[in-house]
Amino acid sequence: MPSDVTAVQLEVESVGINVAVKQSTSQETDGFPPKDAAYILRAGNQPGRNTNSYIFAHALNTLFKPLWNVQIGAEVLIRMSDDSVLSYIVTEVRPNVACPDPDATENNPPDPPLALQIHDDCADGAFWTTPTPYERLILQTSQGFNRNWGELVIVAEPAT
Repeated sequence: MPSDVTAVQLEVESVGINVAVKQSTSQETDGFPPKDAAYILRAGNQPGRNTNSYIFAHALNTLFKPLWNVQIGAEVLIRMSDDSVLSYIVTEVRPNVACPDPDATENNPPDPPLALQIHDDCADGAFWTTPTPYERLILQTSQGFNRNWGELVIVAEPAT
């Protein structure tokens, strides 16, 4: 796919997601994206580049909160800026991915799942942002008020 072709829309019809996709342009957006779209990290890869593409958005009903109900086998469609459409199938649903935020002092979970209690860094969360030698799509959203509630990671692979 040409390097100037970028993702512009993401749809997961089975859970009612249909959102704009943008590439982050700042560290601030990488850390806390605006509520207007789903975002690809500044240094992240666009879908269709034969590597990992990590797209994240807030857990709002108008963005990625419906991912909480997605099931393995669901279709994810990415419309590109040249009007081509890439199709992926959800292969994994991974709740409770740890990426604690020591600066979050309010609205923390009173009794977090064990998976979140035993991790004191973001190694598990950061793993999903790394390049792969094959095409893969990662969708990520939060599970609560801040990262201390855990993250939901959805893995999707190209439809064949």
